[in-house]
Amino acid sequence: MRSAPLPALLRSFVFTMSLGVGLVTMAGCRSEIEKLCDDGCDCTGCSEREYNQCIDVLERAEERAASLGCADEWDELIGCTNDESACRGDDFILESCNSERQDLARCAD
Repeated sequence: MRSAPLPALLRSFVFTMSLGVGLVTMAGCRSEIEKLCDDGCDCTGCSEREYNQCIDVLERAEERAASLGCADEWDELIGCTNDESACRGDDFILESCNSERQDLARCAD
């Protein structure tokens, strides 16, 4: 069974976290957000529009986390998600990273 489109998965991911933080892209380097969206789209075959939505959703989430003073917790969570996510068939699986998610939620409270 094919998973939901990547942007829907990432919206769910962001909703579960209830926030996010902006990661700065250095010239010539992909941000953690771009890597996550790239990997997800490579797996699911999303459209350019869906890819751009993925970037937009996560950038808005990162701005929210930054405004709450939770940039370090966001960095840990997005890094873990990039490390632990996997493509299984046509499904892009966002693995747990529960402790990082909980740290971010505690910071945001």
